[in-house]
Amino acid sequence: MMIKNMSINVKILMMVTIPILGAFYFGIREINLKQSDRDEMIKINNLMSLTLDLGSLVHELQAERGMSAGYISSKGTKFGDIGGKHQLTNEYLNKLKKSFSSSEGDLSEKQIQRIKLGLTELKKVDDIRNRVLSSKDKDTIKVSGAVKYYTDINNIFLSVIPLIIEECSNSKVMHDLVSYNLFVRGKEFAGIERALLAAAFNNDSLKGELRSKYFHIYENQGALLREFQNIARPKILNIFKETLVGPDVKEVENMRAVALSAESGYGIDSQKWFNASTARIKLLKQIESAIGKEISAMSVLIGDQANMTFRNSVIILVSILAMVIIATIVIRNSIVQMLRKAINIIRDIAEGEGRLDQRVNIDSKDEIGEMSKWIDIFIEKIHKIVIDIQHKSKNLVDDSQNSLSSTEIANTEMEQVRGKSDEVASATEQLSMNIKNVSEVAQNMYAEISKSMESADIVSKSMNDVNKVLDASQSSITSIATSSEEMTATIKEISSNAEQSRSISIDAVSTVEAAGTQVEELAESSAKIEKVIEIINEISEQTKNLALNATIEAARAGEAGKGFAVVANEVKELAKETVNATSEIRETIDEMKSCTEKTVSKISDVKNIIESVNEMTVSIATSIEEQSTALQDNSRSTQVIAENLSDVFNKIRTSTDHITEITTNMKLINSGAEDAANNSREASTATNEMVRNLLGINEAININSDQLNQVTNASSSVRKTATDLDVLVGHFQV
Repeated sequence: MMIKNMSINVKILMMVTIPILGAFYFGIREINLKQSDRDEMIKINNLMSLTLDLGSLVHELQAERGMSAGYISSKGTKFGDIGGKHQLTNEYLNKLKKSFSSSEGDLSEKQIQRIKLGLTELKKVDDIRNRVLSSKDKDTIKVSGAVKYYTDINNIFLSVIPLIIEECSNSKVMHDLVSYNLFVRGKEFAGIERALLAAAFNNDSLKGELRSKYFHIYENQGALLREFQNIARPKILNIFKETLVGPDVKEVENMRAVALSAESGYGIDSQKWFNASTARIKLLKQIESAIGKEISAMSVLIGDQANMTFRNSVIILVSILAMVIIATIVIRNSIVQMLRKAINIIRDIAEGEGRLDQRVNIDSKDEIGEMSKWIDIFIEKIHKIVIDIQHKSKNLVDDSQNSLSSTEIANTEMEQVRGKSDEVASATEQLSMNIKNVSEVAQNMYAEISKSMESADIVSKSMNDVNKVLDASQSSITSIATSSEEMTATIKEISSNAEQSRSISIDAVSTVEAAGTQVEELAESSAKIEKVIEIINEISEQTKNLALNATIEAARAGEAGKGFAVVANEVKELAKETVNATSEIRETIDEMKSCTEKTVSKISDVKNIIESVNEMTVSIATSIEEQSTALQDNSRSTQVIAENLSDVFNKIRTSTDHITEITTNMKLINSGAEDAANNSREASTATNEMVRNLLGINEAININSDQLNQVTNASSSVRKTATDLDVLVGHFQV
């Protein structure tokens, strides 16, 4: 419903808005991707600058590591210029710190943590250097310890490169970064090899674990550099091959072959090895820098391409949006102008002067042109219909006027006839009402007299029944008086018996109280016996203890005390029996005490019951005395009533005779009223029949008059409709 109520402009706008928004979304998305690629390449370029500074510091640390190994192994006789190397390393360290500070915003948290960890470890370098310089006089540090320190720091710094690779999304740059990482790892093993063989040639020996370690370093260096050559771009690979040549490279290979062939007896000057290996590592450093520059150049190129693509995407997106908007406006104007023309013509026909000679006439092959053609056909048909209606409406007005005049004349004559008929019907109706009233009065009189006769008969019968009832009542009252005197004598006897019961109850209460007192005394005696039993128990316990002591003493006396022991044993048994007997007596007394308490409780209950019976007996005696007095009063009242009723009975019998005489007279009056009512009913029936006939005539006149009115109204309505139709059609210009 909402879409139906929208204008064409809004619908066209909605139709093109969704594709425009879709194109805008994908365009903005593509622009964001290109902008993201451009920003990433700028970031990679900045990070490569930092990476090259890291590589330069690692390179100097590699050289310092090799010189430190040679200095320690020669006890300071060689590599005396190591102090200058320390200063050069410090310069590259300061350069890295500045580069790190300026590039920290482009680094991830992991990268920052790794670089900070390496810088923290470098704070120990002064201590390591002092220990290396002191090693010519005493054994302050071993070659392996110094090599391990520098190697660990280099590994920390070099681990930043894989973290940069993780954040790179461009496959070309990532490929170059992977090859760069393989190369710098291989170069690091070359630096370790330089330090290790410097010490070996200085000692003229490479045995055991140190030799195994060298083989590991040699193999890893070769594997990494071979892998680098396998994946490097042709341009970078050419740089590698063209740079890593010369006498120093061959000399390194020759001295390396000597070290691999034997465990000692090399006869090679460690300084010579160090210089040749350093020259080779410098060539590797040149290659490293060249690769870094290639990666930077690649990132700049990709960034420029992304920037150009970004600008092109913006231009294309704006151009597409502009073309869509222009096309929408053109199409919208074309559709709306054609529809507006059709709307104006139809509105002029509907609201204006009603010119049916106008046509839309849109010259178009689309749906709007077809709609215009059918609108013109519809207007043409309406034009013809309106012309036909105009002619016919004029004829209809004339015919309706003639019909209206005829019906008005007939209607006037019918009104005169209906007036005369109404006068006759009114007079007849009045006569009928008078006769009807007389009939109703006679009927009412007859009905009232009939009701009076029925009431008189009922009263007569009732009076006879009353006479019978009064006779019976007089006998009953006499019986009631006699019964009241007998009941009074009975109540006096019951009162005497209740007084005797009260005296007996009082005696029973006294007897129960005496029994309760005796039972309580029995309970006190039981308590006294219980105390005596407790004394006997105590004596028995003491006797038992004495017997036990006597048994112990007899045992001590031996043979002399045997007789005494027998007596002591008998005494102990007697004490036990005494304890048992007192226990049984205690139980018996406890039972007796319990029964005594229950007896006291029951006696108290019996006392309460007897007192309740006594109270009830007193209450009954009082009630009986009150009933006796009341019965005596009732007996006297009954005698008085009997005397008064006798006079009433005589007067009622006299009234019954008068009522019988009145009933006879009412029957004579009722007969005359019945005859009058019958005559009135016959006259009313005849009059009603006459009125109905007159009403039927009047109703027929009314129906004819109504029909004439309807014909008149219909003629007026037809004339008005024809006039309105002529006016309505007149709005159209044909």
